[in-house]
Amino acid sequence: MVLQGVNFISVNATVRLTAQPPGNLTREVDAHVVGDIETPLTEVVNGVTKPIRDCRVHDRLTFRVPDDLPPGIYAVQIVLPNVSGIPELGDPIVSNPQFVNVVPPETARFTITSETLTAHEETFPATFGSDEVRVRVRAHPVTATATELLLGDEQAFDSGEFGDMDSGETRDMTAVLFSHQAPIDAMFMSILGFEIDSETAYEEQVDDFTDAFLHYGEIALKAIAAGAGAAALAIGLKDLLLLGLAHPIIVGIAAVVVVEFVAALSLWAPADPIVADHIGLTSVDLATLTSAASPLPAPSELPTVSDIQVKVTPLDKTPTPYRERREYISSEEDSRYEIVLRYNRVV
Repeated sequence: MVLQGVNFISVNATVRLTAQPPGNLTREVDAHVVGDIETPLTEVVNGVTKPIRDCRVHDRLTFRVPDDLPPGIYAVQIVLPNVSGIPELGDPIVSNPQFVNVVPPETARFTITSETLTAHEETFPATFGSDEVRVRVRAHPVTATATELLLGDEQAFDSGEFGDMDSGETRDMTAVLFSHQAPIDAMFMSILGFEIDSETAYEEQVDDFTDAFLHYGEIALKAIAAGAGAAALAIGLKDLLLLGLAHPIIVGIAAVVVVEFVAALSLWAPADPIVADHIGLTSVDLATLTSAASPLPAPSELPTVSDIQVKVTPLDKTPTPYRERREYISSEEDSRYEIVLRYNRVV
């Protein structure tokens, strides 16, 4: 990067990068100062020769943003040793801040993997027998042009039947739910879980909705992209994503898909919904979650879908994989299930 200003009085300058909240990282990097060799040193004003000391001077400084700097907004300040002979300026002398948005490179690649499924409370009444559970996940990468959000190929996961699940039981559900080989700007994913009465009927009827999922996703992309309105027209959808302003857009897409999918499924499938979840993340979000230098996010709750409350509890980073517990509380079924997800940056 190149910074231009006035009074870069020492070649021994550094650049201080300070992450803005919620980031808390500060990093100083080496810099190379090039003094102004174009603007004259002096000018004649009312017959008097005076030095030029205003903004016509354009000293320049170059520095490289570290490759391992976590994504986010950073204040950028030049830090100079005080060689002016004026102690009141302090030592070091620190410039006013400018700001830069650090985003992951196009080479970055991420995966989202499920680990376990836990039945903290099986569906009511437990005396009717154990739960028979199936989980379906649909994920899509999203890329952006200046005016469009484009849906990538569907990534599907359908669990086998988790039979005879009782309260307190945990089952292995290791599976890659999302990955990508090409650059992305964002992704969205919907997770649906059902306590089923008939495995055969469920399989026959739920398969009809794979095309519906894709259909709802495309509708949501177009509608929400259009709803970005003036901001998108001013700087473009891709820039909105990079600025991190797009998180509600992508979450909105995932939420629309879940609501429509669950509503349609409930009309056909002989199953009771016990999990209804939506995840929408930009590439910046993914890079932040998987950066060891970024703090764990705060616990959160999602808007309720199909009478299912979703609670998200961050677990750990070790150091780059980020793990979280997503808990699903169904008021209709009196059930409480949990899925643990792991997010990882693989490149």
